[in-house]
Amino acid sequence: MIRQTKTLNAWGTPDFEDILKQEIAQIGAEQLPLQQGLSTSSYAIDNKLSVMILNVSEEAGFIRAKAGIFYTGIIASCSCADDPTPINEHNEYCVVQLDIDKITAETTVTLLAELKKHHRETVIHLNPLVFVIGMAHVAATDARSGYGPLGIQ
Repeated sequence: MIRQTKTLNAWGTPDFEDILKQEIAQIGAEQLPLQQGLSTSSYAIDNKLSVMILNVSEEAGFIRAKAGIFYTGIIASCSCADDPTPINEHNEYCVVQLDIDKITAETTVTLLAELKKHHRETVIHLNPLVFVIGMAHVAATDARSGYGPLGIQ
């Protein structure tokens, strides 16, 4: 059971969102639905977890928070000695809803279905280097094929 006691105690203070982010990051991959939120890899890793609070509201008996979680995942291979597949980390993002009981601090975490278009725009906006590297790869691919960026030779 997840208990976010520090977050509950900080409710209504200026430090609430910072404490909420810290406690979410401490929950870890075992209790967060990171594996279910994967979109580009097959195994979630929580060593680079970053949390962004999207919305917080007070409901009857609980505090509801919506948070975006940035993390990494890998595409698992067979791990054989002669397997040439490199293990590269892929950036992942998912949105969760946390319902924190205002009396016990017991917290339920639910993975929310978000539009993939929103996910791509967020990743590009927050990580422009990935976008630039991706575009450089496309340009290099086009240069090798003899075609320009618009398919013109």
